Amino acid sequence: MFNKFLSKIALTACVAVGFSHAPANAETVSGNLRSELRAAMVDYIDANSIDGKFHYLNPVNGTFVTYEPVEVSAVVLKLGEHFVICSSFDTKDGKTVYLDFLAVQAEGEARVLQALAGKRGVTRRMMQAHQEAEG
Repeated sequence: MFNKFLSKIALTACVAVGFSHAPANAETVSGNLRSELRAAMVDYIDANSIDGKFHYLNPVNGTFVTYEPVEVSAVVLKLGEHFVICSSFDTKDGKTVYLDFLAVQAEGEARVLQALAGKRGVTRRMMQAHQEAEG
């Protein structure tokens, strides 16, 4: 589903504005690890998609939301032992939203633990906590 969609779009960078206030020492990831993490995100999206739409349970209000994948980011940020991967989606009303995916590398493979929809503040706080811990 999503893999077929990926072949139709160019990979682009995550919207820089979303991370413009992030602490400077959230490291970007490159090379094979980035590819593995992005593949894990695609697998996670595929596993939670029906008819090409990603299904997400909003934990705040308990409603299900469906998103249509638009583009996968080339940006993967490392926060200690965790990674954050960004991807953009369209809502059913045509609005573009950015979801962050929390991932780890465990037991020799990349794994996505959780999707964070509409939670850029959470991502920023994770980056700040990492900066303070490293400080």
